[in-house]
Amino acid sequence: MNIKKCVQDNEKLKEIIKNLENKLKENANQKEKEKEKEKEKEKEKINIINFENYKKELEEEFNKKSLNLKNHINDYLKSKMNQFINDLSLDLFNENQKILKKEIDDIYENEKKRKIIYEENVKKEKNKKEEIHNKKTYKCHFCKENLINIFFQCEHCDEFYICEKCKSQLNTKNKEHIYNHTFQKIKVLYS
Repeated sequence: MNIKKCVQDNEKLKEIIKNLENKLKENANQKEKEKEKEKEKEKEKINIINFENYKKELEEEFNKKSLNLKNHINDYLKSKMNQFINDLSLDLFNENQKILKKEIDDIYENEKKRKIIYEENVKKEKNKKEEIHNKKTYKCHFCKENLINIFFQCEHCDEFYICEKCKSQLNTKNKEHIYNHTFQKIKVLYS
């Protein structure tokens, strides 16, 4: 019975070994399939990278060609534009030049007239001021004396007059007037 049992155990062991071998084969097949899948994924990644690189190369080539085409078109347009400009009539250019010269001359003449009118108005204004000064009686702002013959008027303040004596002492009597104002010398002509 021992032999029989040994044979049976041996048979069971063979069966267990066979099952283990089958499982090992299945595991090996599984690992091989996984390796193949990994290889496929790597190939896909490489293909994607190659595709991206190829796409970049195509884009760069397209950009270079489009830039070359753009430059070529610009050069062509420039040459046509220059040719068009050169083909313009010299008579038309001369006519425009005459018109421009006439406009400049007109502007120059108008400015001369304005200057003359301005100078005349300045003279008239000066004469009016002198006439007013010649008719009016003035008093010195500081000493309150009547101003006779020569006195000074502040060019910045209205109705501020001083005599020669007070003008020479203006810095000391400066309390009522700004020290950096300028004064105009006035001669009174009584008729």
